[in-house]
Amino acid sequence: FYHALPGFALFRRSARLLLPAQFILVLLAGIGADLWLRGPLKRRGLLAAALLCAPVLLDSGLRILPRLNTKSLPEAFPAPPFTAELTRSEDNGRTAALGRTPISYGLAAYYGVDLINGYAPLNLRHYIEYFTVLRDGDARRTPRTPVVWTDLTTIARPDMLRALDVRTIVANGPAPLERIGYELVGRRENVPVFKFYTGIVHEPMLLWRDRSPLGPAYFARSVSAVVDPQESLQGLVTASSVLDARAFGWNGDGEPLDFSGGKARMTHRGYNLYRYEVESSGRNFLILSQVWY
Repeated sequence: FYHALPGFALFRRSARLLLPAQFILVLLAGIGADLWLRGPLKRRGLLAAALLCAPVLLDSGLRILPRLNTKSLPEAFPAPPFTAELTRSEDNGRTAALGRTPISYGLAAYYGVDLINGYAPLNLRHYIEYFTVLRDGDARRTPRTPVVWTDLTTIARPDMLRALDVRTIVANGPAPLERIGYELVGRRENVPVFKFYTGIVHEPMLLWRDRSPLGPAYFARSVSAVVDPQESLQGLVTASSVLDARAFGWNGDGEPLDFSGGKARMTHRGYNLYRYEVESSGRNFLILSQVWY
């Protein structure tokens, strides 16, 4: 039925049963009401119709009234712990969540957290490809159909995580992150978090911090040209390091680089404006972690 009727397969979980059940109940109720209005209630007109509608309205009211209350956002969606470590700033970098529960994707900005996970239709297609390689190490696993969430379940390329300036990782349970250079720096017990399809639950919260971050801007050690997105993606998969940059339309003949390095740091982390302070020792190629700009 769901495969045959256009659009029904898009409904999630309980709605798949709820909607046809409502349709069947309304159909049966309509047949019953018609029989009543043609039979014992035939002469009572509007009163009969009101009597038939009243039980339905009363039932709906009793079900919905307990839910018709309001709460403040901090009460409905409590802020995560480690606020100082997670709030976006020039020094904190970005955050990655293992699973959807530690920080709700849609509330990360409300909390002031710069999260790399998110609602995939709002992300660029190339970011989905990047995220897939980061997670699975294989571009062939990039979904060929629309996806909903960018869930981080594994980390196959920690260097690509650092290229996004991810300095903190949060999870609701233990994870083997020490072996990729992240140090466990905090743990809280019995933290209220929002869990999909359930509501507010209480889980432990663990926080890891990168021991050797690349930062929001860093210098490349080499640059090579790519001609199309497919070559760029393939280069990303085969690259030994994110320090080996690949650029569209790159012509190194006219601009020889010595890759002598230097220092680069972010001085202002806004939403539409970023400022950097760069001190280059020679002719370098600078890489910024701002994938949107």
